[in-house]
Amino acid sequence: MGYSREVYQKAAARLGERRRQSVDRNLAQIEQVRAQVPGAAALLDQLAQTSAKISRAVLSHGTDLAAVIDKIRRENEETQARLRSLLASRGLREDLLEPQYFCPLCQDEGWVEDRQCSCIKRLAAECALEELASPEELQRSTFSAFRLDYYPDRPDASGRIPRAGMERILRRCMEYSRSFSPKSPSLLMLGATGLGKSHLSLAIAQNVVKSGFGAVYRSCQQLVRQLEQARFSPGQQPGEEAVFSALAGCDLMIIDDLGSEFANSFSGAALYNLINTRLVEGRPTIVSTNLTVAQIQQQYSDRLLSRLSTYEILYFLGEDIRMKISTEPQSPSL
Repeated sequence: MGYSREVYQKAAARLGERRRQSVDRNLAQIEQVRAQVPGAAALLDQLAQTSAKISRAVLSHGTDLAAVIDKIRRENEETQARLRSLLASRGLREDLLEPQYFCPLCQDEGWVEDRQCSCIKRLAAECALEELASPEELQRSTFSAFRLDYYPDRPDASGRIPRAGMERILRRCMEYSRSFSPKSPSLLMLGATGLGKSHLSLAIAQNVVKSGFGAVYRSCQQLVRQLEQARFSPGQQPGEEAVFSALAGCDLMIIDDLGSEFANSFSGAALYNLINTRLVEGRPTIVSTNLTVAQIQQQYSDRLLSRLSTYEILYFLGEDIRMKISTEPQSPSL
């Protein structure tokens, strides 16, 4: 599926704005040269008449149209050469009057022959990342920023060593993002608050998006609110069907903090419907939660738990790293 239509529309609009800026700068440079370089105006006027000359030649129905057009072309090239020489004599760049596009490969049009240019792919990735989270959240939530030293390297009450366990989870999440495909397995991240579940799920999402896949990242509260508005707000655009289709059909759906939403009959049914639809259609989902398996069963239903039980489960260990971060001494301001 890749990026959504809305993402490509944003990318195309930005590319169009880039091209408009390039054309506007070029027109301003032409007018500046026309006004400040003696002799340039006459040569520019000659070049501007090229299209009119060709049109008159075509309308005249001459017997040797090709020869006439070839003569016009040669005159045009001679005029351009004289103009470049004039600019050079004034110490100006010979290509000063040519548009300077952000992407010279496609001239900011997004296509090279019949292939999509790499520039619009990069713009689409930028737009898709913006839809995941704020720039600050994205910057904080990367694999390189994940600190294993926050996790104890001694056995906990269960005999497990949190740092070793979290190192395995970090490696698994990195491998998952590198090898992601729309048929990747779903993940269930279990563990107490502040153990890095949101951090790693958002890190996965960023890498997946940069690889050209479409990902949607929502807290469970945001997700339920979005579905409620689509269902119960008359005239809401996009409508319920479009909203659900986008969530159910994206390459990767990430539901963060399951259990934090206001629970009612609608939220339970909506979450089950989304998770079950993606499971049936073979699309990967990542769900993170502070709830235990028993609490999931109690708060939701056996049906939802049975769907989540098919996921690959990652058990997060350790102590609340947010508390550790908040108590770290701050570096003095420079």
